[in-house]
Amino acid sequence: MRRAGMTKAAIAAELGIHPKTLQGWFRQDGVAAPPPQRSPEVLAREAARAARRAQRTGRPFPGSRGHAPELREQAAAMRRDGVGRAEIARRLEIGASTVARWFRQGGVPGNHIGRAAAAEGVRRTVAERWAHQDAEQVRWGEAVGQLTDREVLLVGAALYWAEGAKAKPWRRSQKVVFINSDVTMIQVFLRYLALVGVSRADITCWVSIHESADVAAATAAWRRDVGEDLAFNAPQLKRHNASPHRHNTGVDYRGCLAIYVRRGAALYRRLAGTWQGVAEQCRTARSPVV
Repeated sequence: MRRAGMTKAAIAAELGIHPKTLQGWFRQDGVAAPPPQRSPEVLAREAARAARRAQRTGRPFPGSRGHAPELREQAAAMRRDGVGRAEIARRLEIGASTVARWFRQGGVPGNHIGRAAAAEGVRRTVAERWAHQDAEQVRWGEAVGQLTDREVLLVGAALYWAEGAKAKPWRRSQKVVFINSDVTMIQVFLRYLALVGVSRADITCWVSIHESADVAAATAAWRRDVGEDLAFNAPQLKRHNASPHRHNTGVDYRGCLAIYVRRGAALYRRLAGTWQGVAEQCRTARSPVV
């Protein structure tokens, strides 16, 4: 029955046995499944597809993705002239993996230019890629334009709710304490405080930093960035770990700056309320159709 082409399920139903029992019999006796039978329609479609592939002239070899044969020959000539694969891919505006596959299929040598020249080509390509990405980032920054006071108020509330001290169900404190290591975030929050009318005399700062760092230099750097008129408390020192798994070390490391606003309970409620309003608007607003 199996050799005649019946399926195991049909045989089991015909004989009134379990399919697993039948499968065990076939495995023990070496009964193989019959070759799949394809309908004439399927065979006709496969033949037509093969005929169309044979007539294509734009794909001279598998995986060419329509690249002209002249482009492949140009890449091989550049390689023989000592140009690295990364540089060839950049000049011809194709993928580096495509170039590597061409060379592998065509038997083009891969290392005769030397490791130093190849590494230089890679470094140049990476540097150009980073330059392009940096230029794109600059364009997005310029697209922001002039911020209104309302936008600064919303941004300041969002920054605080992300990085500032918040009341907890077990601690209903309403202190305004903002701490961050990014000087731009510190400056934006100071701009927010000035916009809501907080006097700089009501602001106290302190540096939070590891005890192994140059605390005096870090404090001086933060003073230059936020203004010499702000009051600074003694720095909070973190215990030094002899084998740290962090990368923010060295001469440029200057820890975090904390900003505390005296008599800030009303300001805290304003920050919390503003953020709740922003979150509610985002929750209920309909997403734009792209």
